[in-house]
Amino acid sequence: MTSWRATARSWALCAALVASLCGPLPAAASKASAEPTTTTTVPPLPLDIVSRGTARVPPPSVVASAGPASGQIGLVFTSAQTGYLAAVPEPQTSGYAAGATSVLQRTTDGGASWATVWRGRDIVLHWVGTIAGAVVAAGVGRRGPLLVESADGGDSWHEVPVAISLPTASAQAAQAGGAAWYWATSTLYFANQQVGFAYPNAMYGEDAAWPGLLFRTTDGGRRWAPVPFPGGSPSGGLAFVDATHGFATGLSALSATGSELRGCTSRIWRTSDAGASWRAVPGTCAGYMLTSLSFPTPGRGYAGGGNYAKYSLAPQLAVLSTADGGRRWSQVFATPKSAAVPGEGYGGPFGELHFYDATHGVALAGGCTMGANGPCQGQVWWTSDGGRSWSAQDERGSQLAVAGHSGAWLAGGTPGSNVLWRSGDGGRSWAPVASTGKARLSGLLAAGEQLWVGTEAGQFMSEDGGQAWHSVPAATIAAEGGPLGGPVAELGASGLVVVQTGISTVWVSDDRGRTGRAFAIAGLGEAGTSAVSFADSEDGLALGEGSCAAFKPVTPPISFPLRPTTVVATHDGGARWQAVATVDVAGYGGLAYSQALAVVAATCAKGIATSTDGGRTWRYWSVAADLSGCQQPSISGETVALSCPSYVAGAVTLRLLVSQDGGQHWSVYRLSGPEAQYVQGIVASGPGVLWAYGQATGEVWRSTNGGATWSPVDLALPVRP
Repeated sequence: MTSWRATARSWALCAALVASLCGPLPAAASKASAEPTTTTTVPPLPLDIVSRGTARVPPPSVVASAGPASGQIGLVFTSAQTGYLAAVPEPQTSGYAAGATSVLQRTTDGGASWATVWRGRDIVLHWVGTIAGAVVAAGVGRRGPLLVESADGGDSWHEVPVAISLPTASAQAAQAGGAAWYWATSTLYFANQQVGFAYPNAMYGEDAAWPGLLFRTTDGGRRWAPVPFPGGSPSGGLAFVDATHGFATGLSALSATGSELRGCTSRIWRTSDAGASWRAVPGTCAGYMLTSLSFPTPGRGYAGGGNYAKYSLAPQLAVLSTADGGRRWSQVFATPKSAAVPGEGYGGPFGELHFYDATHGVALAGGCTMGANGPCQGQVWWTSDGGRSWSAQDERGSQLAVAGHSGAWLAGGTPGSNVLWRSGDGGRSWAPVASTGKARLSGLLAAGEQLWVGTEAGQFMSEDGGQAWHSVPAATIAAEGGPLGGPVAELGASGLVVVQTGISTVWVSDDRGRTGRAFAIAGLGEAGTSAVSFADSEDGLALGEGSCAAFKPVTPPISFPLRPTTVVATHDGGARWQAVATVDVAGYGGLAYSQALAVVAATCAKGIATSTDGGRTWRYWSVAADLSGCQQPSISGETVALSCPSYVAGAVTLRLLVSQDGGQHWSVYRLSGPEAQYVQGIVASGPGVLWAYGQATGEVWRSTNGGATWSPVDLALPVRP
């Protein structure tokens, strides 16, 4: 039996809280009873640790891959077959650019293969596009903003420093971080070989849009200066219909009294002199943000926007349209207030908008709200009726690029992003593209030969130890709350799949997720469920959201109640639950349950607790200080494993606490080697068989001797180019 549950809490924060509230006080064990009884304080027993050792986590095998680089942050296609990718596979270690390595890659076969054509040290790229057909990328180096240009289709490149003039005495600009900040949060657009613009990237959201500036160059990008934007501030949309006529979206300036002009949060501006001057278009005031523009023809144009879901304002998505070259605009689409996807909401306005023709388009909704580090990911949408209706897709990213008459590409745009998404039908369907074995993992579960992985390219299941994969059944996806909901929580023998669907609800399947039943977990009251684990399709345990029963006074006093954690049990697959005990645990360390043994981590005595009678009575075990942070217990038969990270001076050391005889005797292994820092979780899948995975790197390792030695595993996920 294997248990894993994603949690939004910070382990370091919770560990500090436990230490401050509980201290090394004895925990309590409850008597066997159908109802939780008054606990009797007993000192924890020392855990029988029979050996300590070091286990090396080896690097994965080097496999030649034609896939795109990781850390993808910019994408442009000059045709259906030729495209360029800007990526930062080695992020900065200090400062903004120091220590960073950026690359530019090129594909000439529609994304089937990618080759690195430029590599720069101490440079962070943030955009790639074209100037009159020539390829150009923008970034920031040690000495400030720069361009990386190629005039021969990417065969040779040269770096050009960029000079940016900020408005005189601009207090807002100084607060924002100056020229480098504006440059790094901007999208570039070149109307011709000499004239170009740098304007806020809408996927950076509110921080970039206000105070936003529109910069203009007339010498091909060497020198940039702000252009007056009377009555407003640019907000992310820019499009030209010819060499001199263009449009931009912007936020309306505040009135003299400091209040917004009524019903005019945003509007559209236009230029007829190649962007040297701008004026607001009458009749375009909108009571929401406008953040994107697209003109598929000189006469037909679209402006996208909306409100951020954070503020619960409607509409959260909206589109304006013009059929007369931008003189008159009208709203053709607006979402209702209710969310598009259960539990998710719309996220944010249409930050990117691309129309192939007057009727077919694709868009990206999202962006950051104030204070978030951008760019922020959003959800893909498409339309086939001129923007009057839109359909949401499951895929998320922060940059959208079109390729040819109906192709589209989506880049993650966040540090470590390893997957690109490709569509050949205008955004209706998408397929993941990644380098071999480099899809970041959000979780891994194992039970015998059955595996489940959550990745940035979706969720997959295997019945043969990872040789062949298939998508997660539709019933399981629905139980999770849709593709953007929570993941599978547990796998078990004989096809058991468990999804924790809510604060106190669970979905259980005994046929590998094809069908299942949803149940409410009773007996926990308002505390809700912190962890749930099933020994089989009938017998399960759940922990409430409790905390240490004995604690030290804190100043100032905390607001949430302190109480023991309730344990409830089911013996009919989740239909009925009954409280059977209370345990002194913080509630976040996790739970694993088999017919022979149940294990809870993060006890108030900074050890673990075990039960051999289905959770009715618990025994507490103390551990050495370097194991006090044990969490994520996992059980398969008599093999038990816990992950025990410790944090000293900012460094993380990961130890494994492993038993191969049902918890009677234990071994401790400290994971070593450069790859050990990437290990995020440990799961047991059979006698002595453990799996480890790297959340950020997508790497997986397997041990067949209880963690003493490890070997890298290529999961062969279906995300090849």
